[in-house]
Amino acid sequence: MNAILPASCSEEFKRLMLYLEIKHDRWGLFLMLYRHASERAAVVQMLESAQPGLRSIEASSRHARWMDLENDLAALSVGASAIQVMGLERWLDVDDDETPRKLGHMNMRRDQFAARVPCPILLWLTPKALRMLVGEAKDLWSWRTGHFRFLHPEAPTLSMTHRSKDLGRHLHRDVDIRSEELKRLRLEERCMALHELAACSPTDTLDWGQFVLTDMIRHATSLGDWEDADDLLLLEMIPRARAAGDQIGLADAHGLLAELRTAQEQFEAAVMARDKQVRLLRRIQAENAHERALSALASAHRARGDIRNARRIWERGFLPTYVARGTRKWQAFTKAEIVRCLLSTEQPSDNDLKNAEEVLRDEVLPTLPDLAGERATAITLDLLADVLERQGELDDALRIRRRDVIPLLAVSKDIRLIAWVVCKVADGFAQQGRFEDAIALRADEAIPVFQYLGDKPALAVVEADQAIDRTALADMNAALAAMRGECGESTLNPDRT
Repeated sequence: MNAILPASCSEEFKRLMLYLEIKHDRWGLFLMLYRHASERAAVVQMLESAQPGLRSIEASSRHARWMDLENDLAALSVGASAIQVMGLERWLDVDDDETPRKLGHMNMRRDQFAARVPCPILLWLTPKALRMLVGEAKDLWSWRTGHFRFLHPEAPTLSMTHRSKDLGRHLHRDVDIRSEELKRLRLEERCMALHELAACSPTDTLDWGQFVLTDMIRHATSLGDWEDADDLLLLEMIPRARAAGDQIGLADAHGLLAELRTAQEQFEAAVMARDKQVRLLRRIQAENAHERALSALASAHRARGDIRNARRIWERGFLPTYVARGTRKWQAFTKAEIVRCLLSTEQPSDNDLKNAEEVLRDEVLPTLPDLAGERATAITLDLLADVLERQGELDDALRIRRRDVIPLLAVSKDIRLIAWVVCKVADGFAQQGRFEDAIALRADEAIPVFQYLGDKPALAVVEADQAIDRTALADMNAALAAMRGECGESTLNPDRT
């Protein structure tokens, strides 16, 4: 066994055989998670040797509806010990309008399916196909016997269900560690100042008024006070800038609007606002501000999922410019942004990930400690951990975050970023099946920080991840309890798992 499969997959295979014995001569839904054909082929070869009577079927274009596939499964089940279903990553094509209908029919017919096919069914699924099944066929998903991961050693799978946490968006932001109470007090003070300014001459107070509004909008956005931020932008800041002919102030307002829409996860609107900011700054030839806005536009494209346009800005716009200027720090930042674009793609190749790791280790990180400081170095080390996770090197990623990233951020006293890194460590624990550790870590070291800061958007993300892991923990405990109960009636020793 170990000659064919890595050690982690060998243990998963033992667990699979245990569950197959428990479900002998009974319907059971086995979700077989894989990413590469080589992983699946190794497991299939072992299954065929260990499971006499195993049969296989390929879901294909001849199965236009779920009933076509169910009928073939029913016919194939006569005398079968189990049936494995291949080709589902194509049959459940995310871009096919028929896919939700197929999954809905699977979900609706789960009772009849179980009655017609009295043997275990092994559905081979990629992570992407599994997410579709969970989203569109929740009731069928809840009937699963178990899901079995045959991936590269320690390959991340559960992170697919957790929200992405991109520290790069905090790279050029000032650290604000004031409590929610102090921020709200500041908002009240700024509001009073704005009313006092209203009695003064507009030309005398234009710059100060824009500064006060900017401060208020940023506080309202960080606190999740969406309506207040909207009103300040659309009813105050933008009209004031237009009335005064203040093109810089108008561009700043659209930049703040983009920040607000990004916080609300309205990424299309964020791109539109950034694009307007860039055009305004280009028109008045504000070169430094234009460069910063163009960088933010590239990040907005990436957040929206438009990786092509994001990479075009970084690779064809910024990188040649910074090389020509000889600015090593900004070359390093740009290369890091190109790596972030790579990680935002659905399935980067192994070669691309290896190249990204080399760029970060050899070209980016050596530059930053002297030129950019601890905080930028920590954020880039976290990006390296992201790359390692995608390569399946989860232990190395966790070690970098706990040993290097968090201590560096502690030097800059950025408790918000430390809390985000803690959340990424918790996500790593969840990928390892350490759900109790993940839940406890978020509860003790992340959620209290976001509550103190009044960061409602961050709280929503972390609490959603907590809910996912609590559900996974409950499912795991229920499966173990059921397995022990059923194994008590068999000759199997549950301690084998």
